Amino acid sequence: LAAAPGCVARPASPTAQPGGGGAATAEPTLVAAARGGAAEAVAVGPSLRGLVALDEQRAFAAGSAGTVWCSDDGGQRHRPVGPAGQQQADYRDVELLPDGALLLLSVTEPARVLRSDDRGGSWQVVFEG
Repeated sequence: LAAAPGCVARPASPTAQPGGGGAATAEPTLVAAARGGAAEAVAVGPSLRGLVALDEQRAFAAGSAGTVWCSDDGGQRHRPVGPAGQQQADYRDVELLPDGALLLLSVTEPARVLRSDDRGGSWQVVFEG
């Protein structure tokens, strides 16, 4: 897997950085919150529930609000790579298969398993029920 490509590039989607905000791609937003007289940053955004690391630099994460992100720099930046039109999907897991394909599990009705053979560039429904 070391020679496999990282995240797929999507020219139409800007690179997101943690705390960058933006509801269109469900990126987290950092807000200040006062706790005990001290301000601290609190991440507000989708709940991440699935994570698969390809190596120390490349990983995919999935969660609520149709969120599927890829990082190819150890988590410093991430890009949305989820299926188009699935903003309401609730993803619970993302897995890497031995052949390099990704599987994405959605529990939103109807439940679905999606497969990507190009690191999130495109997704096909392989199970629906």
